[in-house]
Amino acid sequence: MAVKELKYIYVAKDKKAELFYHVQLTEDDLYLSLVDKDGNQISTDPSINDFYLKADNLKYVAGIKLKPINTFQAKK
Repeated sequence: MAVKELKYIYVAKDKKAELFYHVQLTEDDLYLSLVDKDGNQISTDPSINDFYLKADNLKYVAGIKLKPINTFQAKK
């Protein structure tokens, strides 16, 4: 799994900008299981391989800490 970027995206329902990880799966990730910060499995669709995950719903475990590619003010 490759995390391409961290960016602010405006969430109209919440009326605020939230941080999201841009994720791209490869063929090697077909059997990857995603879990949320509470350990609950996130259902996945193998035909969807390019998506965003809300950062607040995830728990950082390891790897390079990303900095957002945009600012909170540039959210829209």
